[in-house]
Amino acid sequence: MFGKNLADIDDSKFQAVNNRDRNATRAKLKRRMEEIVSTINYELAALGAADQQEPTAFEPSAGRREEEIAKAQFK
Repeated sequence: MFGKNLADIDDSKFQAVNNRDRNATRAKLKRRMEEIVSTINYELAALGAADQQEPTAFEPSAGRREEEIAKAQFK
């Protein structure tokens, strides 16, 4: 009894679900990866364009820089 392979059958019933939304094929995975990469590239391009158009909050204007330099020199 201990030297043989054992199998246990407990009369469980499982319903197989293989609809189009739940199964995965190589073509579907490849298409999804391409969609993800294109979305990432689009978002990075949008962020780059926004950075070019809008000045950063941390970068003071030229006039403000001159004022800060003048204050620092008199201290």
